Amino acid sequence: MSFKFETVAPRESLSAVVKNFFVLEFSNDTPITDLLLPDGLPSFFYIEADKAVETFFGDDTQLFPLQNGFYVGYSNTAVRFIHTEAKIAGASIYPVFFNLIFGKSLMSILNQFQRQDEPNVLIPVSSLIAGSGDNYKEIFGLFENYMEQQLANHPFNNEFLQIYRELTSPGGYRLKVEELAEHVGYSTRHLHTRFQQHFGMAPKQFIKLVKFNHALKYIYEKDEASSLASIAEVVGYHDQSHFIRDFKAICGKTPKEIASAPGSLANKFRLF
Repeated sequence: MSFKFETVAPRESLSAVVKNFFVLEFSNDTPITDLLLPDGLPSFFYIEADKAVETFFGDDTQLFPLQNGFYVGYSNTAVRFIHTEAKIAGASIYPVFFNLIFGKSLMSILNQFQRQDEPNVLIPVSSLIAGSGDNYKEIFGLFENYMEQQLANHPFNNEFLQIYRELTSPGGYRLKVEELAEHVGYSTRHLHTRFQQHFGMAPKQFIKLVKFNHALKYIYEKDEASSLASIAEVVGYHDQSHFIRDFKAICGKTPKEIASAPGSLANKFRLF
């Protein structure tokens, strides 16, 4: 069995748009299952796979097979991947830019992968990823050219980028929805509507997802084991049971289960 995972920073002009580009390569003789946790970032990727990669979101039994082509995806729940051999080159994108680049609302792709038509500028990607050698730098250059072309033709609302940055900044997840609405001068109902347009989910759900990713950072990166009670307090919960309940609702596992069996993908894609 072989497994490769790498991330590459975008060019400076796209640093506010793309968190990173990523490379995933699998090679297994028999099918293996990986768990991918939700990071609050939509993704765009090309996959090359002789045998379709099977994907399932949360507890849903609906299968989203991935094979040879471009896809977009976004989730607020865990995703299971069942695969043998595949190559994937993609980008993790900050949500407020997604519709401008791909012309799709995040709500329309929430908890699914959708096949994306191949733009002319990206036609060479299929031969590059299928070829021998490491061609990812060239692939990511094509992705960057496409994104810059799309963004140049669409106006951008900076207001929701600022909201995103505030919510994902240290302690930003402690904001209440009412406080956030007051901060931007919206009613809570109008904020809810606009939030779904820009983030694909309600404000409360997105804030829970931000807390979840902060918790993952403590679970995976602390030098010394932190108690669940202390992690719950740091990420803004008043009691441990509420924290565990929200955590499990997002990924189907408790913090202890994630910590003891992270898997090869579970801790790779994170907001922080």
